Amino acid sequence: MLRGVTGDTSFFRILRNYANDSLFAYKTAVTEDFQRVAENVYGKQLGYFFSQWIYGENYPQYIINWGYEDIGGNLFAVTVNVTQVQNTYPSFFKMPVCISVKTVNQDTLFYVMNDSLRNSYKFTVAGKPVTVTFDPGNWILKDKRGDEPFEFVDFRLDQNFPNPFNPKTRISYMIKEYTGVKLTVYDAIGREIAVLVNSKQKPGRYEIDFNPEGLASGLYFYKLVAGNFISTKKMVLLR
Repeated sequence: MLRGVTGDTSFFRILRNYANDSLFAYKTAVTEDFQRVAENVYGKQLGYFFSQWIYGENYPQYIINWGYEDIGGNLFAVTVNVTQVQNTYPSFFKMPVCISVKTVNQDTLFYVMNDSLRNSYKFTVAGKPVTVTFDPGNWILKDKRGDEPFEFVDFRLDQNFPNPFNPKTRISYMIKEYTGVKLTVYDAIGREIAVLVNSKQKPGRYEIDFNPEGLASGLYFYKLVAGNFISTKKMVLLR
């Protein structure tokens, strides 16, 4: 992963300089020694990298959500939202990341710094976007979801997960075009319980959590209305 931060040229110079450093010949070297050599070669502080990957716990878990808007002239504004699941230490991982945007015309790579629990990135590309891939070269040890290859060819309402659930569940859906969207929860006899979404949304894949505080165990329904698209699914709350 350090290679992904420094680039090939600096990374191999770091290894060469560290191996040839006479201070470490036939002696004991520690992590701080390697960090000092790496920073001298790279010319930038790398404390954040060593702190989280050497002394930290676990690895990042990313949730990617993206959409686009036609801004005319065959140009499209792409928005990529990246959320990290909060970790113990560090609370989140700071890493430079490559994001690939594939359109009907071409592939474009964008390089950004992911340095908080939630980041939003905006790019302009030529041609309708087809897929977005977070870290396409797999430089980062991670879990991720939300950037699986797909094209926004239709509206779709997915089954909530987990189901049955307690205390909360997540509902995912896909929007094909810019339109009004309403996501509503009903009880078993058709009474409206909650309105989770009621706004206009851009094409993209969306996720929202439903936390039914104060509701009893039982069967519930959630209904998505997006333009002329209507879909209803059932879910079960177990207390």
